[in-house]
Amino acid sequence: VTDTDKRMFEMNNTGTLPVLLALAVILLTSILFVILKFCRNSKRVPAQTVPEDVVLLHHCGQGPHAPSLSPFILKLETFLRVTQTPYQIIRDYKMGPKGKVPWIEYSGTNMCDSQLCMEYLKIKLNLDLDDHLSVKEKAISTAFQRMVDEHTYWVMVHWRWDFDREKICFKQANWGSLALTVSAYLQRRAAWTQGVGRHNKEELLEIVRKDFSALSDFLGTKH
Repeated sequence: VTDTDKRMFEMNNTGTLPVLLALAVILLTSILFVILKFCRNSKRVPAQTVPEDVVLLHHCGQGPHAPSLSPFILKLETFLRVTQTPYQIIRDYKMGPKGKVPWIEYSGTNMCDSQLCMEYLKIKLNLDLDDHLSVKEKAISTAFQRMVDEHTYWVMVHWRWDFDREKICFKQANWGSLALTVSAYLQRRAAWTQGVGRHNKEELLEIVRKDFSALSDFLGTKH
């Protein structure tokens, strides 16, 4: 047994080694955040002048087969299209007020979080897509929205960053190896913290099947 082995054994017994490992993880995470922020800053585009009644939709790039790889960007942009709200896309890779994308600028106000953006625009523009629903139907709608946003989404994150080894959609969207590496680390860490990231592949498939079945059963033959 070498002196180094003895020192490592003593550090582990006294609790020093776990502390050092934790500090190393924190340092690595900080470095990755700086790298990711630098990558985003390098892709920003100059601010544009637009009419006051136009919503500026900020997000982080286009997908190969859809307007975005982010379901929340798709959600918010679909809302703008369905309500025929004038909007302009700003692909500047800039994080919103809460460090999230998508986010919007409208009438001098910055709003973050897709759902909060929608609620804000409903009030400002007097929009109500649910005026034909009963109180019970609105309650069910809210429950499904929460399920998809706060649960099914994380299933997708875990699958996308842990089990999809090829990352074809990202490569088709011209993601570089550095962006993939940094994002994979951050997203896996987030999914693990949330809880869904602790499930294996078979458990994950069963969970998402139940989510989709619930949506399908409720939709039925509705338009």
